[in-house]
Amino acid sequence: MPATTVPASGPPAVGTVPITGRAPAISLAGPIVALGDSYTAGNLLPLSAGSTPFGCFRSSVDYPHLVATALGDAAGLVNAACTSAGVADMTAPQHTSAGTNPPQLNSVSGNDSLIMLTLGGDDLGFSSVLTTCIRLSWTNPWGSPCERHYASGGTDQLAAKVTAEAPKMAAVLSAIRQKAPRARVLLVGYPDLFPLHGGCWPAVPITDGDIGYLRGIELQFNAMLASHAAAAGVTFVDTYDPTVGHDFCQRSSVRDVEGLLPATPTSPFHPNSRGQAAIAAQVLKALGALSGSTVLSGSTAATATLLALRDLPGQLFGQPQQRVGGAGHHILSHVGDSLPPGSRRPAQQVERLSRTQSVPLGQHSDGLLHSDPRR
Repeated sequence: MPATTVPASGPPAVGTVPITGRAPAISLAGPIVALGDSYTAGNLLPLSAGSTPFGCFRSSVDYPHLVATALGDAAGLVNAACTSAGVADMTAPQHTSAGTNPPQLNSVSGNDSLIMLTLGGDDLGFSSVLTTCIRLSWTNPWGSPCERHYASGGTDQLAAKVTAEAPKMAAVLSAIRQKAPRARVLLVGYPDLFPLHGGCWPAVPITDGDIGYLRGIELQFNAMLASHAAAAGVTFVDTYDPTVGHDFCQRSSVRDVEGLLPATPTSPFHPNSRGQAAIAAQVLKALGALSGSTVLSGSTAATATLLALRDLPGQLFGQPQQRVGGAGHHILSHVGDSLPPGSRRPAQQVERLSRTQSVPLGQHSDGLLHSDPRR
């Protein structure tokens, strides 16, 4: 089977422990299906050895796996998500750097009980937009050169792409509904990437002005997703508000999304293990299976809520910091070698999960990173 089916046996690893919680608010009479792009797939957090095709970079600790495990049905998870996937890849094969992913909607059937997807960022040209904004920041660090670039000619090209994506997203949701009429469908939004105030140039070389511009585009895109989810009778899961203050400019022990040079093994500008756990917690809240500070107990000595896992520092899996393929390699190959010395923050060592932790949902650590040398 081309899509990944999570095995039911084998010793649990840290971060992938079997988790049980309150009785699910949904019936799990059929498979759980994950669709979408790299934000669903997890992008090397760490890479799932049994996933095919390899070029989809699915992780064994992406939010679909965490959700399925918390619901007690990890064996029922079918993960068809793939890095760089867009709307077209829902109905057509996607050719990756290492294999071809079948049309993702092929994994959807009338027997499914739960379908989760995060989709659309790659249709906006996520990787190339950030690459452009980073490159242009060196031409005018005090201005908004990226916004000026995309709004030249009087039309905001990125806002226009959001508008153009809307009917395509509506068609995808309609197709899912037709193929799986009994399934609970969750359209999962994108988490907070950009700080609310200013930026962290040159650690992430996007100007303060363009940070605000890109944040506005992300908010517009999430609003479009929420609107079309409601129209299709699909549940929209807001992951933006719960992750405000955990953007890529925060210190490594706080951020949910990595910056240009990740301190944990994922692609640039993608959720780290904390971020995937935060997204999973919001999905579970939407399902009514988790609320307040419910403790999720595992079969190992490590017992924690998903947000307790989220609040661990980045190197949860003990993997070395590395440059990665896919979108991350594209960005780094263009701008990574031009960064000033010292802009890369050192990775921090992680403490082992050796005690029970319980953290209220939505609890945030504070502390903004203000490292702009221009001030």
